Amino acid sequence: MKSTLFFILFLLGTAGFGQTYVNEQRLVEYLGQDRYTKLYQAGSGYLKFLDARLSYGFELIDYVPEKMSSFIQLQTIEKINADKSVTQVSASDFVQQALNGSINYLLFKFEWDQHAYTYYRLGDTGKALLIFPTDYVTEKMNN
Repeated sequence: MKSTLFFILFLLGTAGFGQTYVNEQRLVEYLGQDRYTKLYQAGSGYLKFLDARLSYGFELIDYVPEKMSSFIQLQTIEKINADKSVTQVSASDFVQQALNGSINYLLFKFEWDQHAYTYYRLGDTGKALLIFPTDYVTEKMNN
């Protein structure tokens, strides 16, 4: 009885502090350690949303000229560095990072819509970037 009561109290006491994020390192890279820690300690839903944005918000797809010729074409993409400076990354470097899984999409300046899908043609790489709407990411986050 005593051990059961202790276990229940332990679970109640740690319920809010057990949240882990699939993309924690990328969140720290984007937000900085101090801001990440403050948001984490506050139990911010913003971290949960950013984690979902990284997991469900972007997809690299094959570019099909017949269907995608109206997409905005990007030769370079602005990337926000840790020191908050901005550099240009070529579309081909972006695609390589995405394909090898080392990309942090949050560090790149893209616009996305609340309700509609957003598409970018990535230079002459044969790839396009699909950015899912905020509504979709929020739905995935809550499931």
